[in-house]
Amino acid sequence: MRTCLQLIPGFRKFVCRLNRESDQNPRGFSNMLPQKRRVNQKPELFLISDIFQSTHKVRAYECDFYGHVNNSIYLNYLEFARMEVLETLDLSLRKLKEQGVALVIQRIDISYKFPAVLDDILQIRTNVKSHTNTVCTFRQEIFRAADEKLLAAADVTWVCTNLQGRPIRIPQIMRDALGFPPRGGKK
Repeated sequence: MRTCLQLIPGFRKFVCRLNRESDQNPRGFSNMLPQKRRVNQKPELFLISDIFQSTHKVRAYECDFYGHVNNSIYLNYLEFARMEVLETLDLSLRKLKEQGVALVIQRIDISYKFPAVLDDILQIRTNVKSHTNTVCTFRQEIFRAADEKLLAAADVTWVCTNLQGRPIRIPQIMRDALGFPPRGGKK
């Protein structure tokens, strides 16, 4: 039986789960990942409607004196996942720069829920939360793969600028790749 759930309140797109294993997972992400088409073989990255997921294993050098991942390292995980999304969509930072476009982080609002520790496998899920003509916010969530525990959640807002740092419209190639509605519509 196929079950659909809304990704985030206000989104128009829906994701379908092929195997609803348990109602105990209120976030609704269990068993969604490998059933959809695989986008990139390595690193592991899946495209599910407009949710991208990348996987990362916690390394010893990422842990602090207390034995868990240092809070600043989570920012690296989020950056890694955002770059994977862009590269999967053929929008690498190098390619954007060649077109005179820069993506500048304006704000990161992160909430830490539970610690990650050495050898945890993390799933970093990224989707577009909102956008305007020049600004876009990604919602990113970091889960421990073993138990689907939410470890951290962040809203990352970036501005599209020219190479001189002046805000510009998000290029149509990016709008199309990220699934923005045609101009005049709002997501």
